[in-house]
Amino acid sequence: MKNLFMLLLPLIVFSGILVGFTTTQEDHDAFKNNNGENIVNKIETIQNSVEELSKTLVNNKNNFQKINRIGSEIANEWDVIDTTIEDQYPDEFTKLHRSLFPIITLATEATPYTHKLKKLIGPAQQSLERFQKNISS
Repeated sequence: MKNLFMLLLPLIVFSGILVGFTTTQEDHDAFKNNNGENIVNKIETIQNSVEELSKTLVNNKNNFQKINRIGSEIANEWDVIDTTIEDQYPDEFTKLHRSLFPIITLATEATPYTHKLKKLIGPAQQSLERFQKNISS
């Protein structure tokens, strides 16, 4: 009986390891897929916020509270995904960061420099659209 147990023990341990590895790999794949969806959703949210900022700069450029709020929203959404994008898409991260960071900085100032913000919106929107097309395809 003892010999039978000693023969089955390695088989049981090995089976447990295989089951654990399979579950871990499936969980990792599911996380990776959800993470991709999360990035797409957050990019869409950032695009919508940038569009809202653009409209605000045209229609109500002296509403600094609204500009500050939108700038903070963009910053918060970007903070959620910036590390993931940096890890998975380093070249795209640099382009997105260079286009969004000045907008975030200017839009969150007490008195935003609206003329400069208007000039930065177009390139940022293009970078976001290009990135979204790249990760969607």
